Amino acid sequence: MDGEDYLAFKSAIEAELLQQKSDLDVSFYELGASSEYGAKYSAIDLDFLTVLGAKVSAGNAFAFGESVKQGIAELKNYTETVSASCPQTKFVVAGYSQGAMVITNGLGELNPDRFIYAAT
Repeated sequence: MDGEDYLAFKSAIEAELLQQKSDLDVSFYELGASSEYGAKYSAIDLDFLTVLGAKVSAGNAFAFGESVKQGIAELKNYTETVSASCPQTKFVVAGYSQGAMVITNGLGELNPDRFIYAAT
């Protein structure tokens, strides 16, 4: 998600929880925002060669695929670290474009009981 998409998503989630008068304690984390959780994910610029490599490898190799793998590693480290210190934590995750591949490909490596919603 780019910065504007992330802020819109965050605002929508907060508004929904306020509307429901939820007593949930909510915090937000954007992959790539910190190197605290391992591989610092950053979606890469989609120039011609990057798009070609992504298309040829179905998004699994070259610079695009490596970036997705970094995102999955950070997502996994983040959720496992938070879950270890707060076992009742549940996650809502979202990704757009390359971030959607991180979410889609990463969910299979994560504990499904930890997630209540995934949007791509």
